[in-house]
Amino acid sequence: MQQQLTSDPGATTHRATPAASPARIVIFIAAVLGLGWLGPLVDHTAGHGLGEGPGQLIWILLPVAAAMILRWKGGDGFADAGLRPRHRENRPWYLLSSSFYPIAMITAAAGGLLASDWELHDDWAPLRFAAIALIALVPFTFTAIAEEFGWRGYLTPRLDAAGVGRLTNHVIVGVIWGLWHLPYMTLAWDFTDESLRTLAPRIVLGTTVAAVIYGEIRLRTGTVWPAVVMHAASNAIAAGLLDNNVLVQNEPTPWIFSPGIDSVVVFAITGLVALLFVRQLPRHTNPTSPSISTTR
Repeated sequence: MQQQLTSDPGATTHRATPAASPARIVIFIAAVLGLGWLGPLVDHTAGHGLGEGPGQLIWILLPVAAAMILRWKGGDGFADAGLRPRHRENRPWYLLSSSFYPIAMITAAAGGLLASDWELHDDWAPLRFAAIALIALVPFTFTAIAEEFGWRGYLTPRLDAAGVGRLTNHVIVGVIWGLWHLPYMTLAWDFTDESLRTLAPRIVLGTTVAAVIYGEIRLRTGTVWPAVVMHAASNAIAAGLLDNNVLVQNEPTPWIFSPGIDSVVVFAITGLVALLFVRQLPRHTNPTSPSISTTR
């Protein structure tokens, strides 16, 4: 049977999901947000600049580390972790996950070229862009696993098991996801000199809207891997487009056409797709019947 994008294949529970513990959910959120600041502190103590020492690795591993500890030692178990790829029954979702951000970000970059906010480098070539993006895909797959095993592998299904409404679930995850970037936000968005006063709220808003798409795909497929694919693809495409040998920035704050989740164009595209998902959401969530598949 061909799967439709509006289906919810995770609605059937194959293995009992452990009851959600609000305390453990709070512990996870406190750990990823609070301990994230250890990264810059470690870098500073070791005499390194931001991102030049081991601190960034500590920061990037926090979501997956906190999730694994709470699942393994905290009693949450792995029944709803979504570790099985389930690719055969979810091929349309994997296609959407792998193509969404390349299309959205290239569209934003094209708009920036037309508006003269960006221009192509003299040595620009399609193969150069493709090579940069493919090379970047390797480390960004690692970081996507580290993040998504926390956001969509732990926090989303645990909130769902607690009976939190789907939209509220995604908003919570999106806000936490965005705030988690704060310790290294200036490093991750190093192509702009924009103040964090305006950059940080826009990034949090971007992650919150994006979390609706990420989270719905996670809950409908019963697996975390489409979220990993989407996350890795978005970072790799952004890295390729923002390379100095591909796009050259003309505006000091290219927040309209930036190929990132914080730009107006990407945000608008993401918002439209998120709205389609929201319109399909069930009005109520039954806490005793989780909407995700619990088969690993």
